[in-house]
Amino acid sequence: RVIFNIVNFSKTKSLYRDGMAPMVKSTSRPKWQRLPPKNVYYYRCPDHRKNYVMSFAFCFDREEDIYQFAYCYPYTYTRFQHYLDSLQKRNMDYFFREQLGQSVQQRQLDLLTITSPDNLREGAEQKVVFITGRVHPGETPSSFVCQGIIDFLVSQHPIARVLREYLVFKIAPMLNPDGVYLGNYRCSLMGFDLNRHWLDPSPWVHPTLHGVKQLIVQMYNDPSSTSFNRDAVKAGTGRRFLGGLLDHTSYCYTLEVSFYSYIISGTTAAVPYTEEA
Repeated sequence: RVIFNIVNFSKTKSLYRDGMAPMVKSTSRPKWQRLPPKNVYYYRCPDHRKNYVMSFAFCFDREEDIYQFAYCYPYTYTRFQHYLDSLQKRNMDYFFREQLGQSVQQRQLDLLTITSPDNLREGAEQKVVFITGRVHPGETPSSFVCQGIIDFLVSQHPIARVLREYLVFKIAPMLNPDGVYLGNYRCSLMGFDLNRHWLDPSPWVHPTLHGVKQLIVQMYNDPSSTSFNRDAVKAGTGRRFLGGLLDHTSYCYTLEVSFYSYIISGTTAAVPYTEEA
């Protein structure tokens, strides 16, 4: 039986105080499982400059096994590439994949276009929905949500068919592939929080942001204003920059997803996520 102490958390509020627990899997039990919440503690520690510590107890029961632990359900760069490869093999005439650029370590920046081929004819009027995800590598729920969006949009659901008929969906599902591959929580390979560098991304330090920004500027080149707050801390975020760049007919949203659970409609019951739902 071992007690792990993960130190130097800075936030008073944490889902680890609301029932969230780290994930574990092993070679003989390869499916990710949550540890029992009763074995997890989150507390302020005077030995760490009054920062917070997350401690959890775990019993190793098979000496020959290799065990892995995770903050939340992982979603790797490799998994993402396999997923896109499987979509391409379906040869759907309304799904297009291209490489918009490369990361610092030469990983692909994938751009997906989902729409009826008629909408891509020269001269066709386009109403575009532009979706980006995984700018912060540790926010793995965004990849599960993004995959769910893609799965729906390429499906034969009647609503998906109508959406493809009237809209062009441009999706860059993984803006920080180096950070994802390396297991970073928030930053890129070179230590930058990419969601603070939309204003002036460098083509060699922030190449994925630079590529996406160039595409958006090319598609929409009209200056406008935004009702998003002017908090200096948020300067350079995607929502703030794009809201200021696009004209008054455009809308920018950030969809934030819990690391732990969702609320059933009409109740206050928190249901922990699984990989399937």
